[in-house]
This record gives sequence, C-alpha cells and structure tokens, in this order.
Amino acid sequence: FFFLPFPSWMPRLSGLQCEVLQLYRGFIRTVHRKNMGAGGLALVRNSFRDKLHYPKRDTSAIENWIRTGKTKLESLQSSDTTVSFVNVRSDKTN
Repeated sequence: FFFLPFPSWMPRLSGLQCEVLQLYRGFIRTVHRKNMGAGGLALVRNSFRDKLHYPKRDTSAIENWIRTGKTKLESLQSSDTTVSFVNVRSDKTN
C-alpha cells in the first residue's frame, strides 16, 4: 500500500511552507501533551491565522516568524513550563 501525504491534485509545498506546517503540528502536539484543551487549540489556530497576511514572497519575515515560533515551541515543550492563556511562563528561577 502506497501512502501519499497529499492528494495528487495539490501542488507541492515549498520549503518554507513545510517548515510552517511542521511548526503548526509541533504546537498542536504540544497542546495535546500538556492537556491544554480546546482553548489551547484555539490559541494556536488563531496565532497562525493572524500570520496569513504575510506576503508569500517576503521570505525574510516568514523565516523570522519561524525562528521565533521555534523558540516559543521549545520553551512550551520544556517540562517546567506552565501555561496560562494570557502568557507562557517558566517556573524556573533564574
């Protein structure tokens, strides 16, 4: 059985599109692991929808957004991070 990730009629994704999709999936998985519920899913969806206005050709802005998103995801995935829907904070004392 051969599995295609996307239907054959869909265009291939660019490298940046794949990175954004990976970032989105990472946030969704983390929301499920942290048991954040429907509010967490809505927060992730809305934050990605807010970025839809970025022009596709503005790669530097998209790359910058991906970098900041990756650091936010890493901090959210750390075991000492608690989540409130106003902000994300770390329980570590620096």
